[in-house]
Amino acid sequence: MIEVLTPIVYRHFCESYGIDIPTKRQCVENIEEFTSTKILPERMGVFVTSGDQQYYVNSEEYEEQIAQIIDTFTTEQAKGLISATLDKAIRQGINEKNYVGFFDNPELSAELNS
Repeated sequence: MIEVLTPIVYRHFCESYGIDIPTKRQCVENIEEFTSTKILPERMGVFVTSGDQQYYVNSEEYEEQIAQIIDTFTTEQAKGLISATLDKAIRQGINEKNYVGFFDNPELSAELNS
């Protein structure tokens, strides 16, 4: 089951997230959120408040770190994290509850039904 779901989940997070095609950074952020794994470093910089506006002044080093991590993050790493998360979540046997999912993506629905 996990072998079937992993590429589908990956495609959802990294190739067609709803109606948008995610950037590689969004892909990594989606994987982080789904797997509860910290991949990207915490945002560094100076937080500035000016009147009613608040914003970060980023450091160049932080952006370089992010770019390097994103550039070296592979599909295999993403699928490994997804598989591990699914392995923790999926329990075989008789369940007390059944879950139904709605997907507004005909291709994803077709893959899940095959």
